[in-house]
Amino acid sequence: MSHLGRSECDCVRLAGHESNHCHRTCGSNAFFVAGHNGRADQSCGRWRRRHTLLTEATAAEVWLGLLSHLLSRLSDDTSPLAVVDAISGLDARPKVMVQVSRGPSGWNVTLTNNMGVTKEPSTTATIDPTALMTVTVALRPGYGTRITRATATRTGGRALPLSAGGNVTFVIPAGDLVVLGLETV
Repeated sequence: MSHLGRSECDCVRLAGHESNHCHRTCGSNAFFVAGHNGRADQSCGRWRRRHTLLTEATAAEVWLGLLSHLLSRLSDDTSPLAVVDAISGLDARPKVMVQVSRGPSGWNVTLTNNMGVTKEPSTTATIDPTALMTVTVALRPGYGTRITRATATRTGGRALPLSAGGNVTFVIPAGDLVVLGLETV
């Protein structure tokens, strides 16, 4: 078995290898590394050369919320849209999965509400219909002036009403998703 790369502690492994533990020098757990050449490598926290590395969160980092805060800030700085809970006004991203891609005249957005879904192995999923999410999607500064049109693409391109500020508010049922086409200026 040949390695796709090499680290200081020789813990690089091929993608698909079952173990994610560095057995040689450092003893750390490895996380996914996206190589500069597009190949999928695994490595411990010591390998840095031209690679993006997500390190394993220690118990202290999880307890202090540093990793969560860091990833939230990274998302705030790179996401073109703000998604907030319309009722509480808080960030909805911990409860709603957001996927964004650039469209010809704006943004294509998929919002998934996994709240209220309980699934045990070998059983059907049960959905709590009261776990719906009402969210507001707004354009962040630097990604355009405002949203001019919002369409729900899963319902045949039905236009959604916009607020005076160019934001769109809608409900995502529990265990469901909403696909939006947002036109911006």
